[in-house]
Amino acid sequence: MIQTVDTPWYCKPYLTHQGSNMQKLLKAFVRDERGVSAMEYAILAGIVVVALVAVGGAFSGEMQSIFTNLTTKVKNAAG
Repeated sequence: MIQTVDTPWYCKPYLTHQGSNMQKLLKAFVRDERGVSAMEYAILAGIVVVALVAVGGAFSGEMQSIFTNLTTKVKNAAG
């Protein structure tokens, strides 16, 4: 028995040409821009994460000092 499988939605734009060949498939794939914005956001998010890690590493000593002083002041104020 032969099973039939529906074509996935993401393949249909590439299979609508009559007599599709590999060249037409590649041209359609290159022209398709549906996933470009998601990729741009992913790259931007990666850049932001790298920047936050770099800033956090550069100021880790100062941040620890600030929170230590804050904790000390709160403990002294509480009695």
